[in-house]
Amino acid sequence: TVNVASLATGVATVSPATLTFTPANYNFSQTVTVTGVEDADLLTDATTVNLTSPLLTTAAVSVTVPDNDLISISSASATLCGGDTIDINVHLLAQPYQSVVVSATSASTAIGTVSPSSHTYTTANYATNQIYTITAKGASVARTTTITFDAASQAPRTFTLNVLKNAD
Repeated sequence: TVNVASLATGVATVSPATLTFTPANYNFSQTVTVTGVEDADLLTDATTVNLTSPLLTTAAVSVTVPDNDLISISSASATLCGGDTIDINVHLLAQPYQSVVVSATSASTAIGTVSPSSHTYTTANYATNQIYTITAKGASVARTTTITFDAASQAPRTFTLNVLKNAD
């Protein structure tokens, strides 16, 4: 039996926690999955995964978890009446290696829409706010939807749109 453990479970977790080798499978590889843990900072984290067994020398594997928190939005929520709009400023928190497309989608376009559907951020304009306009739709009852700002390999950011009931 080989025990597998991350020395910093807040950075990365491992699965399974043990590997069992028998006379029938001692010469076959077994897979260990190392999963990075989501955090709220912009730092790349690192830890060590140790593989230990009473009969073997401990093997230490260095693990680096690059950060995926790149998108910044100017507000997390708004309450609007039907037909009202709000502009949301969005920029990247760090310079990307290449152009990054941030797409914006509404979970329910019957409640609220977002325009444009995307902006491209480059190494030159990554820190410059680009505007997305969110428009509330009229409602006979108060409703809520989520606008998601997303880029490939990045943690999405969400904006909650609360739409008030139309006046009678």
